[in-house]
Amino acid sequence: MNIREILPLHTHPDGHSILFDPQTQELTVFNADDGQTVSIPMGAYGLLELVEAAASIIKEITYQEGEQ
Repeated sequence: MNIREILPLHTHPDGHSILFDPQTQELTVFNADDGQTVSIPMGAYGLLELVEAAASIIKEITYQEGEQ
């Protein structure tokens, strides 16, 4: 039996979540308010690009907050 492991990347306290399935190479966003999901194909390099973009945004926000 082949058991798939879907990796949670982020889970919000309200139940919203972002998941990654390495077997199908899909990134899924789950909206807990209406129960809908959106999935897009994303391999390892796409996931890396997403993380790098998120880190850049976080740095920008952090530096802006530090200036205030």
